[in-house]
Amino acid sequence: RRDAELLIRSNDPQETIRTWSLTGVGVAPQLGVDDPTSRILDFSDVLIGSTSDHLTGSVTSGSNNTIIQELWTTSDEYTVTPTDPSVLGSSLARDASFAFEVDFTPIDRGRRDAELLIRSNDPQETIRTWSLTGVGVAPQMAVPEREELSFGSVTVGTSRADSVIVSNNSS
Repeated sequence: RRDAELLIRSNDPQETIRTWSLTGVGVAPQLGVDDPTSRILDFSDVLIGSTSDHLTGSVTSGSNNTIIQELWTTSDEYTVTPTDPSVLGSSLARDASFAFEVDFTPIDRGRRDAELLIRSNDPQETIRTWSLTGVGVAPQMAVPEREELSFGSVTVGTSRADSVIVSNNSS
């Protein structure tokens, strides 16, 4: 809270100085409060080299003049895109949302963790962080247990066929 006085001098002989009391409260920009457990985006299993379905997230401004300045991920396997790019760098009204989409494209097998970071002008939490996780899975081929194909005796100039069934067990 800030208090001050406004004084205006005039040539009025009955009231040469007029005084007004001024009161105000400064409010810093801030992002809305959220549940930290909602800051986890889990992509589960994604085939290496494929791109996942989008997962979406959002932040809400807790006060006027909140500005989302930048967003990025700590791994090239994750990409983040604002759903409305024009909002990036603009002032958000109170309780307005800034939404984004994240994609996961694993380049190797196994669990792949990273972070999504959002920088704003909120002085209490300049960078807000989300955990990103997904699992890169390799294509899996199922081949029968037969280790050899035996054609027996085949007369020259003729042929004999046999078959093997190979299936793709990847999701």
